[in-house]
Amino acid sequence: MSLAVTNARQVVAFDGDGPLTSADLERVEIGEGISITCEDEHVSHMGAPEAADVEFDARGCSAVPGFVDPHTHVPFFGWRGDEDAARLAGKSYEDLHRSEGGIFRSARLLAQAADAEVLDFSAELARSMLTSGTTSFETKSGYGLAVDDELRQLRLAVELAAESPQRVVHTCLAAHAVPKGWSAGDWVEEAAELLLPRAARHHLASACDLYVESIAFAPQHAARLASAAAPLGLRMRVHADQLSDTGMAERAAELGFASADHLNHT
Repeated sequence: MSLAVTNARQVVAFDGDGPLTSADLERVEIGEGISITCEDEHVSHMGAPEAADVEFDARGCSAVPGFVDPHTHVPFFGWRGDEDAARLAGKSYEDLHRSEGGIFRSARLLAQAADAEVLDFSAELARSMLTSGTTSFETKSGYGLAVDDELRQLRLAVELAAESPQRVVHTCLAAHAVPKGWSAGDWVEEAAELLLPRAARHHLASACDLYVESIAFAPQHAARLASAAAPLGLRMRVHADQLSDTGMAERAAELGFASADHLNHT
């Protein structure tokens, strides 16, 4: 299947081959009066119009590369906007977490919602993202806090992706918060021995993630999950240095992680 986008007022493209970082992202090429031809989901030609199976008339519009959101927590259910207000009023993220808000609150909301409710709620978010230009995004689990519940969230993510026009990749956020009744180390062992193998076996994720922070997990837990993820073909990601400098960003680089996110204190 081929697609031709014609008559766009402007076509904006990055100058260079990706992935681009830093100042490279500031170099763009802006073309006028040119068309874009796509073959099998790849841009095959930019210039004079070419015949295609489908033609889209973009008259009066600008064509820009789609946005990629590599850190969403969909699928989830329910909002915590009041917690944002509380933080603006001086309450810390740690205070909310220790009072069973934050991640724990999202886990309760997800557990109380039916699958159909979660999918309807999350599909609306995906549609909203698309209208704002996000054509690829990552889903995460992490609101299950138990093996079966984490797998449920991962299955819902796969179902969401099947109904979404965007490209979607899935991450098993195996260690987001320490579940009630568990130590951090014991939960990491549970995730390494049971959760990750099942997620990989059923093709529910292509990556593993964890949250390293004083209120969550430690760098040694990241190394343990990495050792479990590698033979399963799962890449590693980490929430690092959000509330303090834990040294996890540097450790992630040493361990060859695919990404480190947040980095407020790196």
